[in-house]
Amino acid sequence: MKPTLGSAWLLLRTRIDRAAGTDELALIRADMQDLFRKELGEEAVALLYKELNFTHDTMIRKMILLAEKRLAAEGAGEPPLPYAFLLMGSGGREEQTPWSDQDNGLVYENPPEGMEAAADVYFSKLAQRIRQGLELAGYPPCTGRVLAENSMWRRSEAGWKDQLSGWFEEPVWENARYLLIASDLRCVYGSEALADRIKQAFHESIALNRGLLLPLLANTLHHKVFLGLLGRLVTERYGPYAGGVDIKYGLYIPLVNAVRLLALENGISDSSTFKRIHALIDRGAVTVEFGTACREVFLHSLEMRLNTPFYRENGHFATAGILPAEMLTRKCRAELKNGLKFGKRLQRQVIRQVRGSVKKGWPASSAKLREHTGQ
Repeated sequence: MKPTLGSAWLLLRTRIDRAAGTDELALIRADMQDLFRKELGEEAVALLYKELNFTHDTMIRKMILLAEKRLAAEGAGEPPLPYAFLLMGSGGREEQTPWSDQDNGLVYENPPEGMEAAADVYFSKLAQRIRQGLELAGYPPCTGRVLAENSMWRRSEAGWKDQLSGWFEEPVWENARYLLIASDLRCVYGSEALADRIKQAFHESIALNRGLLLPLLANTLHHKVFLGLLGRLVTERYGPYAGGVDIKYGLYIPLVNAVRLLALENGISDSSTFKRIHALIDRGAVTVEFGTACREVFLHSLEMRLNTPFYRENGHFATAGILPAEMLTRKCRAELKNGLKFGKRLQRQVIRQVRGSVKKGWPASSAKLREHTGQ
């Protein structure tokens, strides 16, 4: 009997859990891509994303365990302190595609006095081993160096909080970008309590100073929806994808950015775009009609992303994020235009709501803050 989607992916995750080393995981990752190709178009997109992201998480957790064992075998011992390995970007939002790269960080418990240097040395080595293992399995490192291997994204709890405070105190363009990246963080391995405390510190800063939303708004609107005059699609003009549409930066990223800022404005600590939309509806921050439309458009953007061609280069899986001209059927064009029009509407709503919130300047009460941050 042909296995169902769930059982096929469950079997893959079982193989990951039982894998003895990185080489075996690299072979399983290739099988993961084959399974995705097989299931694409046969199953509901939301379910396929769920299975895909569960499997990515399982792969990453296994790589971390192998990295810990490798360090122990090298004489570095066990982790000296509790820690949390964090995913950001699409991983943090539980929206990883088959070709997602590495966007991660690490937070560890504040070390006792005199142990700071030793803790940093251990977790630096651990982060390096994790990056190497994931890269061998086909996950390219983030080109922007959002990696636990980079000391900016690998700190003690106090170090993380100090860094966030510094970014908030000087919210220039680059710091605002870092803050938005950090707002997507999610614990995939280790102490969720550590990750939750970093998220709480983040939301406390915004709740106590609504003006911080303005630099985040400017950064959020950097990626405009790709819709031209008279509602025309903006297509690639040159190169191998001429005539195609950039789904990632023309539709998906603007939707993600807009929903994220509405969530931050309302103190919602969820990192998943779907969960953020549902929370916005539940709290009355958007109408049920608007939120439902947002969810449907976002789901279509995810489906279109999965249909963009991907390839393997230098052992890494990658995509240009562009839907080719030959896939732009009349139905696809109509859905895409509707989605892009909604994206523009969503961006306008974000501007109104965020500027209105800043103008009111209301500070969140401690009770409301605890509710919003899930503490």
